[in-house]
Amino acid sequence: MKDDRIADLARRLAVWCEDVGNPIDAAGRVGERAAAGLLGRSIGTLKNWRSRGGGPAFYRGSPIRYALLDLAQYLEGQRTNIHEPSRIGIAVAGGARDRGRG
Repeated sequence: MKDDRIADLARRLAVWCEDVGNPIDAAGRVGERAAAGLLGRSIGTLKNWRSRGGGPAFYRGSPIRYALLDLAQYLEGQRTNIHEPSRIGIAVAGGARDRGRG
């Protein structure tokens, strides 16, 4: 099911790229500017992510390229379910209580 969502999202990202004129190469990759637009981030943010080992997978070279499938996978990984309590919030709250601070 998750793989289907990722594949569907990658197809929708491709349609968006075509609609706005962002080129997609034969391997299904886009440039840095298109990737930033798809993610709603700046090119500088993508550069920072790459230098710190974060963000979506990318292909080194000149120019840097991002596979639409990798971008879709990254976006899917950022997806949250508002009906599930945050594990981080639970851990912090539980930890504070356990130490007598909560």
